[in-house]
Amino acid sequence: MIHEINQEKTTKPYKLNQAQNLVVEEARTQIENGDHLANEHVEQEIEDWLN
Repeated sequence: MIHEINQEKTTKPYKLNQAQNLVVEEARTQIENGDHLANEHVEQEIEDWLN
C-alpha cells in the first residue's frame, strides 16, 4: 500500500510561481473533466506491476 503524506499545519500560504500556477490550473481542469484515476485503481495497477 502507498504511504500517505504527513501533512503539517501551516500558518502562511505557500507562494507559487507562474509555472507552478499553470500546472495547478491544468490539474484542476483535468479533474473537472474527469481525466484522472481513482486511488484504488492506481494502487491495484502498482500491485499488479510489482507482482
